[in-house]
Amino acid sequence: MRYLRHRTALRLCAADPTHRFHPEADTVPDDGICTICGGALYQRDDEDHVRRLVGEHEARLEPVAQHYAQQHLLLELDASGTSAEVTSRAVIALRERSR
Repeated sequence: MRYLRHRTALRLCAADPTHRFHPEADTVPDDGICTICGGALYQRDDEDHVRRLVGEHEARLEPVAQHYAQQHLLLELDASGTSAEVTSRAVIALRERSR
């Protein structure tokens, strides 16, 4: 559900939706004005839509995960943190598994 939190926290510029601000990565202007072009920032109001999409994605992924789990080929790991941290955990886990 981290994806859901990410999507709903995102602020978009009404003048140019490619101007995006996210509280976890960017300084979101307190005045609600885009620092790139001066357009008004707004928060998406599609939490239900995103929840539905995430649910659909998980439903499609579950049979695939079960298939590989039954063959003992599924590796689960903590995917929180930076990409470098996650990559490091994945490489370590794969090396341990291949021994």
